[in-house]
Amino acid sequence: MLICNDKILNHKAVKGDGTGHYEIDVDYKKLQAELRSAHGEILRFIRPGVFKKNSSGLMEPVPFMTVNLKSNRVTDKGESEYWLYADSVPKKKDGAYVLSRTAKFMGSDMVLSTKDDMDLIYFLVRLSEQYKRGDFIIDDPKKVARAMADAKRTATAINTALYGALSPLADDATMKEVAASWGLSNVDKKSGDEVRIEFEALLPKMDKEKKRNHRAKGSKEFLASLGNIDDEMRKRGLIRRGEDKGYIKYVGKIFKYVTGDTEEELLFIPNERTGGRFEYFCDVMLRENNLANWKNLKTLIIDEKYIDSITRMEDIRWLCKEEGINQKQKSLDSLKGELKDIYA
Repeated sequence: MLICNDKILNHKAVKGDGTGHYEIDVDYKKLQAELRSAHGEILRFIRPGVFKKNSSGLMEPVPFMTVNLKSNRVTDKGESEYWLYADSVPKKKDGAYVLSRTAKFMGSDMVLSTKDDMDLIYFLVRLSEQYKRGDFIIDDPKKVARAMADAKRTATAINTALYGALSPLADDATMKEVAASWGLSNVDKKSGDEVRIEFEALLPKMDKEKKRNHRAKGSKEFLASLGNIDDEMRKRGLIRRGEDKGYIKYVGKIFKYVTGDTEEELLFIPNERTGGRFEYFCDVMLRENNLANWKNLKTLIIDEKYIDSITRMEDIRWLCKEEGINQKQKSLDSLKGELKDIYA
């Protein structure tokens, strides 16, 4: 049985009775229907990676894992809930239920029925932190095959995007611009192929950060944006180059981006976003309500040397558009001169 905040879950609760059990039971029945549709009555939980061979090539015994039967969670409304699972009604002490057994032991797998063991299944799938971490999962061969195939398709798409002759990134300058906008450092000091190889190695790290933080971006977002170098990507690329040159820098001890010379604070990075701090910094500084910050960043980063390093007309035109410079019938050098008047 399921116990929430010392009350046994009432599957006959009425909507609006103040217990919240009606809403929980709706979710309970929804999960039960979904699992039966996908897997039938019998559900098998497995522990990934537990089968290992020893130095002799023989399979090692699988050690038991303790599955916790207590859980705390915070609802969407910000309310705290304390959950218990018990095989039968537990005893009470000082008005609170006390489990005689606070955990189950699990070997390599655990087989449960969506008919007879649904309370335990609901606890494991909806409430167990161990399940959320992936310590054990629902055995789903089709899902595993689909995930493997998707991973191969993504890898092929990335390989084509980075190394294909017909890819928008076949042009080295475009490749560098895109890589800088995604946070790859010192792209202007490297060859196009060096950038491609380093960026390919960066993508798995970005995907790992995305699993930890759903607001982060990874391979999927990279492929979706392929060939579309918009204003935001150019701005991110400029910020990356500013950090490469030391005009802005991140100080890990204080979790802050600061100016390179005076170390004036630019932005504090929350602890949970330090893994993707460049992306977080760009997201905040480039918001529409932060135009003053973007103008300040341009002043910090753009100087005569930077303007002279630009060789493509399209890159100069973008910067001129940022400053509202009339570009009609003007050469590259003429436009550079007008930009230097602003930033020199």
